[in-house]
Amino acid sequence: MNLSETCNPGKKLLAERLGLSERQVQRYIAELEQAGLVERVERYAAHGGKMTNTYDLSGLVARLKKLEPEFRKVEEDVKTERKAVAKRGYKPKRKPSATAS
Repeated sequence: MNLSETCNPGKKLLAERLGLSERQVQRYIAELEQAGLVERVERYAAHGGKMTNTYDLSGLVARLKKLEPEFRKVEEDVKTERKAVAKRGYKPKRKPSATAS
């Protein structure tokens, strides 16, 4: 991770931008850490004071890469369906009903 290219917003700024309380932001970050999607990297100033944490998102990126093919398939299906709707005489495919015998 190249720390010179990162953005390190504090919990207060994240809360404001997300419309949440700071405590909610803390809870969500903790949940993401427990799930292995983010890893907290503590930062300290030269005088030893604590700075805002930064977060390694490589776990989240890896998870999203695994899911990407599934999302790509859904996107292609939607495009195909939209093209079909645009044609004259379109009749949607009927899904079998749960009450069918």
